[in-house]
Amino acid sequence: MELQVYSTARILIVLCLLYKLCGHHEDKVTWSEMVDSECGDFPLEPNSRQTWSKCWSDHFRAIPNAKSVSGGMQTMLLKVLAQLLNDIDKVILLDIPVFENKGDPAIALGEFNLMRMLHKEVIYTCTYQCGSKQWQRARDMVDTLGSGNVAVLAHGGGNVGGYPERDLKRYEMMEMFPDVKFIMMPQSVFFNDSVQLRKAAKMYAKHKDLIILLRNQPSFEVIHKAMPLVTSILAPDAAYGIGRLTRFMEPLYDFIIMRRGDEEAVSDIGSFHFPDNVTFAEGDWNRLWPTPRGKTLLDQLHLFPYNGMLCIQRGRVLITDRLHGHIVSTLFDNLPTVILGNSHGKLRDFYDTWSSPHRTVIAHTAEEASIKAVDMLRRFYPDRVSNKEDFQHSLTQCTVPNCGRNLILIKGVMHDYDADLFLAITI
Repeated sequence: MELQVYSTARILIVLCLLYKLCGHHEDKVTWSEMVDSECGDFPLEPNSRQTWSKCWSDHFRAIPNAKSVSGGMQTMLLKVLAQLLNDIDKVILLDIPVFENKGDPAIALGEFNLMRMLHKEVIYTCTYQCGSKQWQRARDMVDTLGSGNVAVLAHGGGNVGGYPERDLKRYEMMEMFPDVKFIMMPQSVFFNDSVQLRKAAKMYAKHKDLIILLRNQPSFEVIHKAMPLVTSILAPDAAYGIGRLTRFMEPLYDFIIMRRGDEEAVSDIGSFHFPDNVTFAEGDWNRLWPTPRGKTLLDQLHLFPYNGMLCIQRGRVLITDRLHGHIVSTLFDNLPTVILGNSHGKLRDFYDTWSSPHRTVIAHTAEEASIKAVDMLRRFYPDRVSNKEDFQHSLTQCTVPNCGRNLILIKGVMHDYDADLFLAITI
């Protein structure tokens, strides 16, 4: 057996090529034939839309094995967007993220995929760093094509209210396109106080054809009440536009612990404790799991989230306080996950709105998460738990400061390797 070391970039390229060859990139099935519910099409009547979204929410939470959740979420998004863009075949996508937070690029990749599936032409796109100078090019396109023939889509996420600078940036976008249908892709909201909420409501209400998609029930209720003149619709996170995935990497650990290291992190949850015979790795996918750089925007929008998928697939069970750690886990037929809350509450709010409890459980402390993670390992990997020979070597500790280096078990030998390298085994 020969141990060969490849760069992460080469491994990701090979995996993406293999994944495309397996048929994920060009599905033969049209979106209308995908996983559906008994809720029907997205209603034209605004007063019926809350009931329709609630029907889908109840549908997802009642699915017993959760295998159709990701496909169903994608179908729901397609139904909403198909109606909103019914007579429009050209769109502009703005505020696209190109940074290591794997969740935001996953959203953007889902947004592009949804437009592809709906046969909408993306005539212009620009990153979150763009401003009025870059947007003017898109404005010129609108003037040429006619404002009624184009829609502007602003990238979704969780930055309404909690990040005022992003609200101001979107307001500047809306001022550039006052006569164009403007859709804010699924967002969650968090306002520090009523003054901030009223200020945001005043800004957003100035656009005459603004639609805000909200990805959890509490966010929908806040916007629906504070901004009655704005069309608000409850819809899943746009990362579900990626669609259902098949695991393309075998796990290296029993548990992956992925916790935030930013202002949204909750610091007082205690410590994780596991039996000696289990393996785990701890670290955030932003700083400690770097992604190679692509040559184009679309290159990068594939590399970031797929690298995040590699990070998550290292474990049999995921423990995370990241919303898109949870969402990506559900793309893989619901990789067993224990979720912890974050300071903005968006992870718990999303779970309460959409998530099936079959392979996802909630914990409030690290100790509770440890217990529930071990229970899930026993439930979904009984052979792993019962075979003591598999646990002759265990990873006793991997904390955030030292997770730039990781340990993996190869035929009973522990190997140390850098996080920016990937170990591949060939026989």
